[in-house]
Amino acid sequence: MRICFATTGDVRITATMKRALGMAPALAARGHQVGILAWDTPANRARLMDECPQAEPLWVDAALPVVREAFASLRARHQQLQRIRRLETIMEIASQWNQTREIEPLLVQMAEAATRLLKADRASIFLWDRASHSLIGRPALGVKGGELRVADDRGVVGRVLQSGEPARVCMA
Repeated sequence: MRICFATTGDVRITATMKRALGMAPALAARGHQVGILAWDTPANRARLMDECPQAEPLWVDAALPVVREAFASLRARHQQLQRIRRLETIMEIASQWNQTREIEPLLVQMAEAATRLLKADRASIFLWDRASHSLIGRPALGVKGGELRVADDRGVVGRVLQSGEPARVCMA
């Protein structure tokens, strides 16, 4: 079996390297091929050769361009797949909406879609009751009773209505 330990930094102070150096001789004695990926410094070379001569070091400096390119490629592919999944979800949602003829189920579907796409805990769609100067959030997913009522000049939703500008609220 091939076993590879990966670490960064100075082997004199890095716990990962200390564990690797402690385990490598025992693993090599059992017939395993042991590799250690480490930064190429004189201190690291000396310690590796002194404490674990049977390990096959791969110095990060030599492998860094290849590793960097591989990670960039993986990241780009992951982002492409996320975008594809998101677009597929949007297409499925739009197809469902086109088949819905009643307003209440359509609003629920829209709110549920928003929570999925935005990975949100809650969603509300506000309808403006101009006569009573209130905003009615229905559905209000994640809210007891499924409905919210807010004065049309209060809160974030009131500010959005009054200004006509969208607002993003980030709360952690």
